Amino acid sequence: MVHATPFLLVLSLAMLASALSARKCTLTGRWTNDLGSNMTIMAVNEKGEFLGSYHTAVTASGNEIKVSPLQGSQHRTNKDSQATFGFTVNWSFSDSVTVFTGQCFVDEDGKEVLRTMWLLRSNVDSIKDDWKATMVGTNVFTRLRTKKDVGSALSPSTAAAMGTGGCCLLLALALLAPRSAVARKCNLQGLWRNELGSNMTLLALDAAGTFTGSYHTAVADTDKQILVSPLQGALQHSSNKGQPTFGFTVQWQFADSITTFVGQCFVDRRGKETLETTWLGRAAPARLDSVSLLPTMSRRLCALAVPAGTALAAAVAGMQIFCQADGTPGGEKANVKEAKATNNKWWLNQRHKHSTRKSKVCDLSGWWENDLGSKMLVDEVDSYGNFSGEYHTAVSSAQKPIEPSPLVGSQHLDEDGLCTFGFTVNWKFSDSTAVFVGQCFGEDSREEVLQTSWMLREKVDSQHNDWKATRVGRNTFKRVA
Repeated sequence: MVHATPFLLVLSLAMLASALSARKCTLTGRWTNDLGSNMTIMAVNEKGEFLGSYHTAVTASGNEIKVSPLQGSQHRTNKDSQATFGFTVNWSFSDSVTVFTGQCFVDEDGKEVLRTMWLLRSNVDSIKDDWKATMVGTNVFTRLRTKKDVGSALSPSTAAAMGTGGCCLLLALALLAPRSAVARKCNLQGLWRNELGSNMTLLALDAAGTFTGSYHTAVADTDKQILVSPLQGALQHSSNKGQPTFGFTVQWQFADSITTFVGQCFVDRRGKETLETTWLGRAAPARLDSVSLLPTMSRRLCALAVPAGTALAAAVAGMQIFCQADGTPGGEKANVKEAKATNNKWWLNQRHKHSTRKSKVCDLSGWWENDLGSKMLVDEVDSYGNFSGEYHTAVSSAQKPIEPSPLVGSQHLDEDGLCTFGFTVNWKFSDSTAVFVGQCFGEDSREEVLQTSWMLREKVDSQHNDWKATRVGRNTFKRVA
């Protein structure tokens, strides 16, 4: 019997794992997200439709928060496990509407998770203000556990220990937290990793706040080999304010696409640095009428503590996020050199590759004007695809007078001349940063047009308010004679 125990244990675990993997993810029930907002989804009918209610924990309006109705539908094609869904929340206390889309997952522990992305549309006074009406963000929902559920999961001895020692534990943690961390300035330079296992290196900032670096993604929607790719961007007002906004563009070396990131750097009470970012990807279609954008997604990155001798290229998907360690990682200098070498090698290859091409190259240089009346000047694009310029916006929600602001970006040097591009605008008159991603069209002797999508990252005072920091929109630019 003693020898049979390990066998029975393994058999039980295997049966349990099989049951969990076959478990169906069900939308019906009560859910809570990372902000503390709660929602209840009623029974899903045969058509996949459902009703429910949403009680948000956050709002940008000055009105009292009220429970609001929701209605949506679940995709019924995949009935076995992890369905996609979407729903609309019609806020009872403000003139705005939010749409969510996502998928229901069951993780390895049998825990149900809803991963969602949302768009919040606010009411504006006129069509001139339409540009600032839409916010974008993500939320992760888990099953809402009641006090009864939590209590049943604890043994009597554990509950008693928490009752007598909880206060002392909280006091000890408060005393251990470094008090100077709140005033610490967030530094972008260094090595970073996100929750997917993608790594990036940000090199030193210049006096204008611009920077370069490299990005090694752990995921890609391509059959080609993933390669380290160059990035460049700008930090908003590199000052003593502590938690600045920023944006950067990645030119993928292994695909004809561009991705722009916009975000803010935060330092928590324990001194841990975190980059809260949202990205927008642009793939190159063959024609103007087939324009499509990759969806925006949020990414959280923490400073990467790399042991001496560890190569930056050793990114593994699903790897644990490492936050900033005391001192400088032993392998940082080597990885910085690797990033610089990667940038130089990549640009030299691009210049050689495109020096002999015969197809017409889309020329971004010159003055452009969009549908809002905003204008931008793109200086000459160099042989590496880099460019700089100036942006004169016609619209702003800031209280300060509008000023021309610098932009920096890069253009993907495609063989067919239909080039994708991305750039960052570092607003001089507000604590915000904007990134644009798009493509230039001018085939068949038609007027040159830049089709772009943008994200505007506004500075918020804490990580808790990160949900309302990013706006999204589209602009069409035409060349100014």
